[in-house]
Amino acid sequence: MEEERRLIEQQRQQLEREKREWQQQQLEWTQRSASTTGVQAATEQPASLFLSGAEVSRVGMRMPEFTPADPELWFHIVDRSFQAAGIAADATKFGYALTAIGPRYTMEVRDIIINPPAERAYEILKAEVIKRLSLSQEHKTRRLLEHEEIGDRKPSQFLRHLRGLAGNAVGDGILRTI
Repeated sequence: MEEERRLIEQQRQQLEREKREWQQQQLEWTQRSASTTGVQAATEQPASLFLSGAEVSRVGMRMPEFTPADPELWFHIVDRSFQAAGIAADATKFGYALTAIGPRYTMEVRDIIINPPAERAYEILKAEVIKRLSLSQEHKTRRLLEHEEIGDRKPSQFLRHLRGLAGNAVGDGILRTI
């Protein structure tokens, strides 16, 4: 029993180390991409970006866990988090998003990561992640019609669930009929 706990703790520590290394790599990459995209050269970055109290708290901002099942909702939450933290720099948002998305899903936007656009890199990354990871409207509608049951949910809960699945393409009248 004690041996299992020790092994679990070692694995947890290893995962934490790997996570810190990944985040450090992403931060370094973001700094490099900022200098290569003309946003701001690494040597010209103001010291306050990494040294002032306000900026340090921003660097320590905790990102919500990426939700590949609904990347659009995830980006809405992330945008509100950036707003609350006072983060406006495109390169900073881009780096945070890449770190949170993680290696499994960054492969879907590899082209944008390797050759980031000079302007609006975060917005372009956001649009492409949503486009590439979201289900097509046809698939959403088919799933809605074929697989959804009310189960033990209240009708209002079920309607909200259907709205989330359907997106904007299906009107409330049709959803209420389902």
